[in-house]
Amino acid sequence: MSKQKIAFIINPISGKKTKQLERKIVEQNLDNEKFEFVFEMTRYCGHGRALAQEFVNQNYNIVVAVGGDGTVNEIAQVLAHTNTALGVIPAGSGNGLARFLNIPKNFAQAVQFLNKATIVDADYGLLNEQIFLCTCGVGFDALVSSDFANDKFRGFFGYLSAILRQFFECKPENYQLISNKFNIEISAFMINFANISQWGYNAYIAPDANIQDGEMVITILKKFPFWAAPRIAAQLFLKNITKNRYVNSLTASEITLIRNQQGWFQFDGEPCRMPEEVKITIVRNGIKLLTKP
Repeated sequence: MSKQKIAFIINPISGKKTKQLERKIVEQNLDNEKFEFVFEMTRYCGHGRALAQEFVNQNYNIVVAVGGDGTVNEIAQVLAHTNTALGVIPAGSGNGLARFLNIPKNFAQAVQFLNKATIVDADYGLLNEQIFLCTCGVGFDALVSSDFANDKFRGFFGYLSAILRQFFECKPENYQLISNKFNIEISAFMINFANISQWGYNAYIAPDANIQDGEMVITILKKFPFWAAPRIAAQLFLKNITKNRYVNSLTASEITLIRNQQGWFQFDGEPCRMPEEVKITIVRNGIKLLTKP
């Protein structure tokens, strides 16, 4: 039986280990009777996409993104609708997709996870033409992503400081949401469109989201008083945010969002500017993912 070809693409900004140490960990923990591997480090913005495309052209079975959700997203853009599956080793801040797939944070354990993982067909989302695997959103979480991207502090405390700043600066906006199920107008502090259940850090913005059901979960958070924030935060981590009085939850496979002016969105934690009208779509079985058996 021939070995599967697997490539590791490492974002050196995300990881804290050296390339030599990471390669040694892979050599020690990857099943060499099952896989033959190559190891590449990204050197510039967009290099992950170029490397992934090379591996797809060479008919690699698996490309493993070693980094955060941004790195995973960059590589997923190339692997969508190919026969090359996406693997993940978490080395970022929130690591939303890795947590959702129950991939260990420890590097060696994550490599061992690959030995037993199975390949499944999974959904991805489109924000206009931009792919996302985890979530996209407008309002508060988009502003937090933009703030965090420009903050000198990284990790959980960087997110926390961005959250606190934006809570007092973010103002509710008026939106129209149109799908084949509903057409509503609403004032919201934040609207999140989820392909998976969490943002990262085990904060579950859409506890019922399923990456294989062909639908997104839309979580609408209305403006809430400061005294309600601790309860909302607790419910995020307890997986029952939908029970909060300031939250509405909907589902759809395709939706159009209209607002009064262009502004910030986030996709997989990456901030971007979007026009007044955007279309969010779930593409069924559009990418192959490695997950637990």
